[in-house]
Amino acid sequence: MQSSSIRNLSQHLFWIALSAFIAWMPFYNNGVFFSRGHAHIDLVLLILLSFYLVFRIISWFVDKPSTGEKPLYVHLSWFDVAFAVYVILYLLSLFYAASLPLAVEGALDALALIFPFALMRNYGHFSLASTYLLCALGISSIGINAIGFANGWGQLLFPSAITLSPSLQVSSVFQYHNTYASFVTAIGLGLMAYCALSPRWIMLRAFFTGMAALDFAGLLLSDSRGALLFFVIVLICLLIGLKTQEGSQVARSRFLLFFAAAWVGAGLSYTLLRSAILHQDVGNGWVAFVIGIVLPFFLVLAFSVPFRDYTSVLLSAKKTLPVITIVYMIGILGIAAIKSKSFLHKIHSYHVHQLSVIQRFIFWRDGLRIFAYNPISGKGYGAWAAMFERVESYPYYSTQVHSFFMDTLMNIGILGICALLFVLWPLLRTVIAPWRTILETDVSIAGRRALSVMALMLFAHSLMDWDFAFLSMEFLFFLGVGSAFSLRSHLSGQGFSVPLHGWLMRTATTITCLLCLAGLYQSAQTVHAENLVRNANATLSGEGRINLYAEAVHIVPYNTTYLTDEANAFLANGSSQQNLQQAISILQKTLQFDPYNATVQSQLATIAFEDRQYSLAYEAAARAFRNAPFFPSNVSLAINAATIDGMQKAPSNPSVARQRLVAALSLYQQYQKNLSIVQHLPPYLPPMQPYVLDSFTFDSLATAELGIGNNQMAIQFAAKELANSDKHTRDVAKMITLIAQQGGLPALQNPTVLAFVKERQNLHSSYALLTNLRFLMP
Repeated sequence: MQSSSIRNLSQHLFWIALSAFIAWMPFYNNGVFFSRGHAHIDLVLLILLSFYLVFRIISWFVDKPSTGEKPLYVHLSWFDVAFAVYVILYLLSLFYAASLPLAVEGALDALALIFPFALMRNYGHFSLASTYLLCALGISSIGINAIGFANGWGQLLFPSAITLSPSLQVSSVFQYHNTYASFVTAIGLGLMAYCALSPRWIMLRAFFTGMAALDFAGLLLSDSRGALLFFVIVLICLLIGLKTQEGSQVARSRFLLFFAAAWVGAGLSYTLLRSAILHQDVGNGWVAFVIGIVLPFFLVLAFSVPFRDYTSVLLSAKKTLPVITIVYMIGILGIAAIKSKSFLHKIHSYHVHQLSVIQRFIFWRDGLRIFAYNPISGKGYGAWAAMFERVESYPYYSTQVHSFFMDTLMNIGILGICALLFVLWPLLRTVIAPWRTILETDVSIAGRRALSVMALMLFAHSLMDWDFAFLSMEFLFFLGVGSAFSLRSHLSGQGFSVPLHGWLMRTATTITCLLCLAGLYQSAQTVHAENLVRNANATLSGEGRINLYAEAVHIVPYNTTYLTDEANAFLANGSSQQNLQQAISILQKTLQFDPYNATVQSQLATIAFEDRQYSLAYEAAARAFRNAPFFPSNVSLAINAATIDGMQKAPSNPSVARQRLVAALSLYQQYQKNLSIVQHLPPYLPPMQPYVLDSFTFDSLATAELGIGNNQMAIQFAAKELANSDKHTRDVAKMITLIAQQGGLPALQNPTVLAFVKERQNLHSSYALLTNLRFLMP
């Protein structure tokens, strides 16, 4: 008896501690704009998962079933297999990823997300587990709302938590208003679903209603159109699937009553909060914040407590739901009539040519080009971030494709998207068409159904935004997926059973444990390397900084950020040839792990150019141009390096030198094609920067034309630099023009040309290099 009580108490303490951890996650892992987050959260989750798996393996040796005892079976389904495939594809992508550093991050995330899924899948049936989780998430949303709102009147300051211009948009700790809106909307809908599905604990449900009201006020203050759209869609799905043993009419009537109380509080709170933010009114701001929670709380109690004995009779009456629906319609029409001008103005402000709308379709179309590189199993986690510059349709910069669906398609291909859709099926069934076996009015079932509603809202919004770049959001999604799977396990006669102590289960568990331990070690190493880099950034000494970066690279050798930091530390320590060559060596190593990284390729080309390794500079710059064709600095650097390399090679290898000059002109032709795209962009798609070649590039092109005998083209290119503000660039253009006018390469020794060069000392080195082109004469 005492042992049972201790075990029950330990279960409660475990779920309370876990709920507190989940409530803390969004505050810490706000991490798309900050480097910290993923590795630390992965580390915690993998510690928990590894501990459980090791404990499970040890228990097989300790608790051996006695002879003749009936073996225990684990019930699995093909949906469980689909989830396993989803995780395995991220692990396999390490061998063919577009970017190894990003693929490692994705593989660690996939391993870590086994924890929330398996936890709810196997142990979500614990009576108060889901209730604890919902309480924690609701309290977390209060804190997140408080930070977002209070930043509007100058308190609880957090970077980019709110935007006041051109329109008011609350973002809170997520620093992105759409993700914030998705989070609070999902929590609010989940709490409302719990209130409708569980008839117990009226005080708790009243508090849930108050928290949901504040979340809905946050939704309105976020100014997120997408979140509002998917709120309506998921709300309709929820109303369709609201069924219990009491009857769908009872559940829907209860939901509409609680929902009405929540929106009364949300509407009033929103109005007062908006006014307080715009007028920087601290006192009224906090009053509005409290009203958003307290008013719905007392409205629910006012309806429920006095009529407690009659509530079930009233809700089950045939006319109750139609009457409530009619009242809703009258209320909605009344609000629409009062706010008709505001609504019409808002609707007219939305159009398909808005940049945030049209860009999403462009991103998704370009994402299909990345998908085409490996349609079966994808290019690994972070495929878009690694390759979008290579496939973009016009000059833009966005490291997020704004769609979890597209991300999955690019990351793990058709196999991955099929696995994801298969995993989603129990979630959709739980919300829209729940199985008869889960219609009991039980707090555990109500809680898991509420978590499923929350997960569906998160997933729906992620279809058109990058919410799941935040690991905390993806964690909550798989928490809801695991809840739906646990509810599906109530079904009998579906799926298949595996002996708990059988070889298949032991092998799968052991392999998973080994993978998690390997991931745990890697996460710990990543965290350690992050600390070293943080110390390096705080170190002023050149040698000390280099040593710290080198140690971080030794621990995490594939991290391109640490490698480039180490290269930059060498450059900051002096531009000696030794330091330049060290930096070149490190950057070449970096590109082995991140071959599509145009930024690193461009930096390598620049350093090689400075070190007079013009052949390497050309090759690196040409690759940078292929991987980021709408960055004009890449093509300028490639043209300049190719031309200089051609001039240097002319005495020893004229044929290769001619190839370099032709390559420079070919790069310019590609630039012109891209320039035509930029020039014909519609006005609602402005390029991120002017698509203009760098200074001196036309001098290089004129030199290339001169080298292959096209004197008239050389004159035309040089003419573009004759009015350049830089004296050297202008004088080189005049020199090339003069040589071309005097007959081209044979005129290199022309007295007029020699006199021109002699008068301008800044041309001596350029002229000496230019004379190498005489070896190209037939």
